[in-house]
Amino acid sequence: MNLLSAVSMLFDPAHVPGGEKSAATLTNEARAIHAVNECYKHRKAIAATGDGVELSRASAIDLDAETAKNDPAL
Repeated sequence: MNLLSAVSMLFDPAHVPGGEKSAATLTNEARAIHAVNECYKHRKAIAATGDGVELSRASAIDLDAETAKNDPAL
């Protein structure tokens, strides 16, 4: 089971690791973007490091500094 083959309810936090090639692949994968959106919607913690932040930017998560400051999930 992995992030792309399971529903978000089966995961608590999510970590999107860095790596330019991985980030580019996941950013172009609709299921990966959907999984991040579902984790966020269900108030799951999401961590992204390095280039993995690009997947968060491709999702519906608002990474605006003011929003992030007031959102405990970010």
